[in-house]
Amino acid sequence: GTVLTTTNPKSGNIIQVVQTTKTNTASQSIGDGVDWDLESIFSATITPSSSSSKILISMMISAGNTSASPVIAYLKRKKGSGNAEDVQAPSAFGSRTPATMAIPITNAHHLGSGCIEFLDTPNSDLELKYWITLRHQTGQNTTIYFNRSYIDSNDTSYSRAISSIILKEVAA
Repeated sequence: GTVLTTTNPKSGNIIQVVQTTKTNTASQSIGDGVDWDLESIFSATITPSSSSSKILISMMISAGNTSASPVIAYLKRKKGSGNAEDVQAPSAFGSRTPATMAIPITNAHHLGSGCIEFLDTPNSDLELKYWITLRHQTGQNTTIYFNRSYIDSNDTSYSRAISSIILKEVAA
């Protein structure tokens, strides 16, 4: 990714910016209630200059699935070599599944997109890695497609998309 930096920042200034863009496609067949963890194929890392810095996370994600039902995303973070942590998913309410974002998919021919923008306070100067996990809400086994729709014929009726992560270190 691209890295921009600033020296002697004031509170609220952007200190550095990192971007990762995924232009190719991927897919994963998963059961109901199972997460597809994208850490190894769609992530971005940033090392804050101070443990008091905040990280502004902006993500654009495109997905499809075989059953034309919503795809939900969870924002994840890892500090240094630590364990994965949920960053911005609400507590579960009853039997409902918590999510950072839901991507509406209305038809197997359609590609859906969603955006996440969240200001994280990681309280760390270790390398921070951000990514998402995806899950479908079909009640059965299905396949999730990343950056493409389920039906992906090579003609102008279908589209391909990109997904991107932009991380900005914000001075405290």
